[in-house]
Amino acid sequence: MNPLRALTRSLGRPAVIAHRGASAAAPENSLAALRLARELGADGVEFDVQRCRTGELVVFHDRTLARCTGALGTLVETPFEALRELSLDRVDSGRAGARIPTLEEFLAAVPADLFLNLEVKIDDLVEAPLGRACVEALARVGRDRRAIVSSFHPAALLHALAADRSVARAALVEASADWRLRLALGMSSAPAAVHPEHPLVDPRRVAGWHRLGLRVATWTVDEPGEATRCLDAGVDAIITNRPDLVRPIAERFRC
Repeated sequence: MNPLRALTRSLGRPAVIAHRGASAAAPENSLAALRLARELGADGVEFDVQRCRTGELVVFHDRTLARCTGALGTLVETPFEALRELSLDRVDSGRAGARIPTLEEFLAAVPADLFLNLEVKIDDLVEAPLGRACVEALARVGRDRRAIVSSFHPAALLHALAADRSVARAALVEASADWRLRLALGMSSAPAAVHPEHPLVDPRRVAGWHRLGLRVATWTVDEPGEATRCLDAGVDAIITNRPDLVRPIAERFRC
């Protein structure tokens, strides 16, 4: 069964997935954000994976290091030993301690009952095999059947498909002028779900995706009114920085 559908069936309501962990209150993609997401009532966690210069798979969103760490350079050009020295805490917060985790460390820390939404971050075809590596990493820790692998890049999803077609995939799409074309390309990987940016959500589109057998998880929704609108439209999950805010709203809906 589609793992996102299985999740919502078990919950009896739409799922709440913490975006990069509970990233409104803790450094994004950190182990602290992961732990806090569970405490705040998230049903799952969304996180980003890239490969650094020395080959390690690390959990980090941006291509550049500046916003999250204050350091110069890009993640893909930085060896893991140097990444490990950086702090994920906000530069102006006066706090220290959160570090960039490896994918292995992150997966080891995820509570067994949390659903996983792993986003493969790539920019070009050369990096596309990262999709396969992520599927293999999930399989090594036995989390591949309660997870979905997502990406904006169809090549990453095709590599994930080639690695193990039974591991669910999701086509990510943002509200750009060419979103229909981008989604059509993402459909080449036979995804189990579509993850549209929230301005794209309306009842007609959600119903159409459901007719295709796709589950729908929208991102990134932090406002109560917008969460209600998307849930009214029939989405299966909301990806949010504020699981504490969205969870009570989701509990008013059934699916």
